[in-house]
Amino acid sequence: MKRISSAAKTVESQSEVPASVVPVPADVPQRIEFLPVAKVSESKSNPRKSFGDMTELIESVRTKGVLVPVLCRPSADGWDLVFGARRLRAAQAAGLAEIPAMVREMTDREVLEVQVIENLQRADVHPLEEAEGFKALHEQYGVAVEELAAKTGKSTAFVRNRLKLCSLHPSAKEAFFSGAINASVAQLLARMPEQLQEKAASELLNFPNGTEPVSHRRALDFIQSRYMLSLTEAPFDVTDATLHPEAGACSTCPKRTGNQRELFSDVASEDVCTDPDCFAEKKERVWQLRVERAREAGQEVLAAKDAKRVFLYADEVSPQSGFVKLDEVCEVDPKGRTWRKLLGKNAPTVTIARDGRGHAHELVALDDAAKALKTAGRTFTIPKAPATRDPEDYRREQEREAKARALRAAAAGEALTLMVAKVEKQEPGKGLWRFMVEALLPFSSDAREHRFAGVADAELPKRIRRLNESELRGLVFELALEHALLQTWTGYPKELTTACKLFGINLKSVEAKVRKGLKDAETSEKPEEASGVGADAAAAREG
Repeated sequence: MKRISSAAKTVESQSEVPASVVPVPADVPQRIEFLPVAKVSESKSNPRKSFGDMTELIESVRTKGVLVPVLCRPSADGWDLVFGARRLRAAQAAGLAEIPAMVREMTDREVLEVQVIENLQRADVHPLEEAEGFKALHEQYGVAVEELAAKTGKSTAFVRNRLKLCSLHPSAKEAFFSGAINASVAQLLARMPEQLQEKAASELLNFPNGTEPVSHRRALDFIQSRYMLSLTEAPFDVTDATLHPEAGACSTCPKRTGNQRELFSDVASEDVCTDPDCFAEKKERVWQLRVERAREAGQEVLAAKDAKRVFLYADEVSPQSGFVKLDEVCEVDPKGRTWRKLLGKNAPTVTIARDGRGHAHELVALDDAAKALKTAGRTFTIPKAPATRDPEDYRREQEREAKARALRAAAAGEALTLMVAKVEKQEPGKGLWRFMVEALLPFSSDAREHRFAGVADAELPKRIRRLNESELRGLVFELALEHALLQTWTGYPKELTTACKLFGINLKSVEAKVRKGLKDAETSEKPEEASGVGADAAAAREG
C-alpha cells in the first residue's frame, strides 16, 4: 500500500462532506491510504440502497481516478466502507486496482451516525433511506429524537416526520420509490393507520392527473375528506377509555391530530381522528349500548333503513316522517317548551333512532304526541304530519339535491386544484395579479379605504386596471395581511412576524421608531399647551 503524505491535505480538502458535518476528534487516529479495491467491502448498515445513474461518474473515475477519498474502517478481511459507495462502485466498474481512503477505527454506532449525517448532505438520497437510518439509530442504539436532531442539524419535526415514513405500507413505499407519489404525499399517507394506507395510496394513484403525480394539495383535500373525522361531532365520549379498550380514549390517542402536532401541523383542528375504522367501531359500540338500554326501558328501536326516511340532514327530522324529537322545541307552543317538557309523564312510547352521523335520538310519533297532549289538557292544536307526498319520494329528492350540491363542491375544488397547479408553474403576470385583487378587494375595508378612498364602486374596476404589475403585487400582499393588522391587541400576530422575517424587516426596530415618533409628537404639543395656559393667565391678570 502507498502512503499519502504531502498530498494528504489536498485530497482531504476535496471531500464532498464538510469537516463540520463529519468531525474527527483530535484523539482519534486517522490516516489516508490507497486501498486495494478488491479488499473494500460495502457497509451493510448504510441506509442508502439506490445510487441512480452512475454512467458519468464511472467515466470520470476511468479518466481521472477517484479524486475524493472514501471513508473506511479496518476489518478482519480488509476494510469496511463507511461512506463513498458510489465512488467505490465506480472504481470497480472502471477497473481501478486501488482507491484513496481515509482509514479510521470506528464502532458500529459511529459508522451508522456518520452514514446518516453524510446521506443528509446529498440531494439524491431518497427520504425513505434517510428514514431507515434515523430508525436504526433510534431503535438499535436508543438515540433520542432530540439528539438525532442535534447531531444532524435538523429540527425535531424533520426527524419525527422522517421516522414516520418508516411506517408506510409496502405498496405506498413502492409508489414512493418509483416516483408515483412525492415526499409530501408519502408523508400524508404515513400518518394514516397502515391498514388504510394501501387503499388510500391506490385511490391517489388512480387520480386523473395526466402523467403528473398527484399534488400535495389534492392529496391532502382527499385524505382529510375521506379519512379524517371530526371528534367534536363524535357520537361517543372521546374521553371514555372503556368503550374500546384496545384503542383507549380518543383524547390521549396518538392518532388524534392534537396529540402529534409536529406530524399534523397542516390540519387546523386538534380534534381530528385519523383512524376511520376505529372511529366506526366506537360509533357502533356506543349505539349497541344505547339499544340495550332502550330495550330494557321498553322503548322501540327504529331499523336503519327506516331511520334514513326520518332524518334529512344530520339530525334534522323530516316533516314527512310523522316523528318529532323529544328534545326539540314544539313550534306551536307559545312558551317554547320541548316536547319532553310538554308531554311529561304522558309521553307515548319512545322510539330510538340513529341519524347518518351516528347520533341516537329519542322520537315519538306526532299523532301519538297530539293525543297525549289532548289527554293532558293542552289547548293548542298540533298540526298533523303532511301527507301530500310519499316520504320515500321526498327522501330521494333530498338525496338528489344533496348529491348535486356535493358534485358542485367537488367540481369547484377540482377546478381550483387545477388552477393552482397552473399558477405554480407559470410566471405571475399582470392579469393574474389583477384577478387576485378583484377577488379579494370586496372583502376588504382598510385596503379599499387606503388605496381607493372616495372611488365609487362602478369606477373601481377601471382604477384597478390602471395599476401596473408592481402596484398590483403590493396590493395583493396588503390584502393578504390586512386581517393580521386587526389582531394586535395582545401582541403581534404570527402572520405579521413571519412576513417581516421573510423581507428582512426588524419589527422591534420599527416599533422603536414609531414609539419615538409618537413621543416626539407628544412633546411638541406640550409647549403649545403650556404657552396657551400662560397667555390665558396673563390675560386674566390684566383683566
